[in-house]
Amino acid sequence: MLSNRVSVKSSLSGQFILAGVFGVLAVLAVVFFSWRRPFANDPVIEIWSDSLTSYKYTGATSVQDARPGLVRFRGARIDGSLRAGSHLPVLMAANPYESAGGSSRMGSIELSTGTLTMDDVDIALPAPGFGYIISRSYNHGQVDSGGSSRVSDSVQGRNWFQGCAPEIIRYNNSGDHSKDQIVLVYGADRYLEFRRYSSTSAAYIGCNGSCGSMQFTAAAGGEPETYTYYDPSGHKLTFIGFDGNASNCSGQLWLQEDSAGNKAYVGDPTTASTAISNGFTATGELYKAYDTASRRYTFATSTIGGRKRYTQILVQTKASGSWSSPSGVVEVARVDYDYYPAADSNGAEG
Repeated sequence: MLSNRVSVKSSLSGQFILAGVFGVLAVLAVVFFSWRRPFANDPVIEIWSDSLTSYKYTGATSVQDARPGLVRFRGARIDGSLRAGSHLPVLMAANPYESAGGSSRMGSIELSTGTLTMDDVDIALPAPGFGYIISRSYNHGQVDSGGSSRVSDSVQGRNWFQGCAPEIIRYNNSGDHSKDQIVLVYGADRYLEFRRYSSTSAAYIGCNGSCGSMQFTAAAGGEPETYTYYDPSGHKLTFIGFDGNASNCSGQLWLQEDSAGNKAYVGDPTTASTAISNGFTATGELYKAYDTASRRYTFATSTIGGRKRYTQILVQTKASGSWSSPSGVVEVARVDYDYYPAADSNGAEG
């Protein structure tokens, strides 16, 4: 099932008076502790029993067909420590001071899950604030809602997941909407949970080890609804929602932004409907993305084994103009993907 064949090319040329000090510190201390007092009893970690021992959503993500399916694949442990990181510009674990100590891996085997762990970076270029990282993760331990083993059929290959394109899925509890949930799948073997704050709230709170929150924004006119993840440092990820205006891009990542305002995006930096038409294919795969250095990432797909697969990701820069009419376009990096077809004796195609 380890079916990706990858080649990568890159050509990037790339005195205060002491008494005054103590006085200021004293004032700051009073202000700080006065501000903190109302939150002194808030929990660092939110344990939510409804999904503590079960993965609630029955289906897979809409584009990458991922379904981690087991609570052992949580990206953050319930003590708030991080189990599986990402290359996204956000914090994920609820307790930054918690550390499990040592390593949960023996070589490429994740001992906590019993699975082969592969997390490969194909393109990582310097950029203001954060990079737009092209990476892949692998998980042969996915299960369906009945607990049986399943093989995901992703645009990145069977059981693989493209790390720059995390997805969200929505679990609706028809009997009690206070138990609704958003799940952020950011790798083939990792996910985060957010439980709805109340039955009518637009906020979803990180739980069972996850930090931060998701904020829902309703659709307006031709614009789709969105869900925005805010981490404790002020960085955020904005995802396209699940209404009719989302077209085939339900749950797909649109914007990445840090607290300094650096922004990477798919298709368009300001308008979600334009992002859908300019940045994704008709079936929801990535097509055009842009990093904080204004480089363009073009995703090429081909049908292999009856499924669209990424075959190349090309990164370019320009000397002048906008990307709608650029001048001096130069390739700075490229990764090519190949896949074993059914005729090859290397396991299943893809």
